[in-house]
Amino acid sequence: RYLRVAALSIAAYHYILTLPAEWRFYRSQSHICHLSLACILFILIRYISIVVLVISNYGVFSTSFTVESCEHYYLLAPVFKVLQTMVSQVILGVR
Repeated sequence: RYLRVAALSIAAYHYILTLPAEWRFYRSQSHICHLSLACILFILIRYISIVVLVISNYGVFSTSFTVESCEHYYLLAPVFKVLQTMVSQVILGVR
């Protein structure tokens, strides 16, 4: 558990550190409705990754799971991890 907390701390620190660059990137777009492919992929990978971190760690640290709630929850993290992997593969393909 300590390793997870350390990893989450590093991820949060990195997210906060890169927020000014993210805002500059958004402002460099011509219009909010005309985002470049790079901007769309950046938004997807950045925020799907945050969702994956939150969902995965909620599953690890939560103590309130019942059998019924676990049956509904256990596929959620892998589905978002697959989406994250798909976006990263698109990024590699575009590059």
